[in-house]
Amino acid sequence: MPFCSNCGRQLEENEVCNCRNQQNTAQNQTPPPPTNANVQPGFQQYDQYGRPLFTPQGQPIYYDAQGNAIVGGQKKKNKSGCIIALCVALFVFLVIGAVLAAILVPAMLGYVRKSKVHSANINAKTIAVQFDSALTDIEGQGTPIDGKYIICSDRSDNVILDISEGFSVDTLYSKAKLYGSISDYDWFVVIENGKVAYAAAESSGDEDDYVGTYPTSSDTKRGSPTYGGSYINNIDVDLDDLYDKALEAFYY
Repeated sequence: MPFCSNCGRQLEENEVCNCRNQQNTAQNQTPPPPTNANVQPGFQQYDQYGRPLFTPQGQPIYYDAQGNAIVGGQKKKNKSGCIIALCVALFVFLVIGAVLAAILVPAMLGYVRKSKVHSANINAKTIAVQFDSALTDIEGQGTPIDGKYIICSDRSDNVILDISEGFSVDTLYSKAKLYGSISDYDWFVVIENGKVAYAAAESSGDEDDYVGTYPTSSDTKRGSPTYGGSYINNIDVDLDDLYDKALEAFYY
């Protein structure tokens, strides 16, 4: 009994095996077209089954297990990898934020402190200028202004060591008010030989405010401060401390 020389199957008498025709048919078969009707093949790129990978508009095409086309879809990503990447990015952000805070916060606090000290010194200088102007007015009216005395916002703290005949402290207060308010601060001025030798001031009722002095340790217009202007650099020193220091130097 004959056998097929190609597949080895036993044949009947005069039978011709069609195994070669079946192989040719299988080789010429193409996979079924995508079942999604909105996919239009022809965008140059195809997968191994001849299915288009992009729409004519350039949108990506993916296929599920059943061969259905998914236009514009995305392949599944590794979620754990995304979470790890997000955690790493967050950690780096926090580290950078901490470093910047460590650098900027002290600098900002130092700037705020310097700004408050500068503002307090301006207040003290304003008081000094007002009383200098008042003394000039009084002298211009023919009243001697020589002497040595401390004038304060609280008049009970005034100290008169030496004063010229005819000079009135009340007049000095009145004249100073003409050049601006003297009630916005707690202050004292030390007057020697007709001019303000030293002044200190702080905002009234503000215990956390800085005390300003004039002249300050950096002010060279009137020479080095006699009454402890450099104490302004100590934030624990208040107006009463400066008054005691000034009073001590006043009697020296």
